Amino acid sequence: MPKYYYRCDGCTKTYYVWHGMTEKLEECTECSSDSVVRIPSIILATTSVGSKAKAGTVVKQKIEDTKREIEEYKKELSKEHK
Repeated sequence: MPKYYYRCDGCTKTYYVWHGMTEKLEECTECSSDSVVRIPSIILATTSVGSKAKAGTVVKQKIEDTKREIEEYKKELSKEHK
């Protein structure tokens, strides 16, 4: 399942949710507000590494972050199925 980033206009939290490509988050997972906006992940990648970072550095960092997140997701899934 893909990971999607969202920002809530109600509580101003930014977070991610794993769900199918055809699904859409309807309310904030933090405050239950219905004013959530999906943020393209490429925007987060360029702002988290730094706006002056080289493209290769941004891509490399994003790959490492994604690998870590996938491992965390696998661990969560294995706990649920035990």
